[in-house]
Amino acid sequence: KVQQKLKRKVIAASVGVIALGCTVFLVELDTLKMGSGVFRGRDSLFSSEENEVLFHKDGKTSSITVIEHKALEGMLSVRTNGKTDATIYKDERPLGTIDESTMIQLAVIPMALNPNATHVANIGLGAGITTKTVLSNPRISSIHTIEIEEEMVHAAKLLGNQSAAVFSDPRSTIVIDD
Repeated sequence: KVQQKLKRKVIAASVGVIALGCTVFLVELDTLKMGSGVFRGRDSLFSSEENEVLFHKDGKTSSITVIEHKALEGMLSVRTNGKTDATIYKDERPLGTIDESTMIQLAVIPMALNPNATHVANIGLGAGITTKTVLSNPRISSIHTIEIEEEMVHAAKLLGNQSAAVFSDPRSTIVIDD
């Protein structure tokens, strides 16, 4: 009876090792597909001819991807688990994306409603546009940007001038917390 139990355990362990080996050696993980947001439909898969993954990391809470859309003249999308959090141009333009105008308004409207504010908390870093906009106000003495996923911070560093002030302005602090 003991030999029979041992034999079953050896068989189970062998099947597990074979399954793991097949997964590691036979499954190809395509970061472009993983960042495409396929939950919206098969047609939303990005092609590698028109798109390039600039960043993809699995963090503690989510997978963060930055995709450059070459056909859209330097447009970048910052994605969390395939869902777009921000779409921006990698260089500043007079007319940015619709997402950029939303992120700017998230800073401008509260500052207009409370023009005497000097300390600001911003929940979520994303592309950093909201924090950058707050930092353009000279009356602001500090802004704490609270971000749950550390990999989002690493991704935002790739966005050049669009997020540079978030990391270089001494009034800006990023807090990784929930």
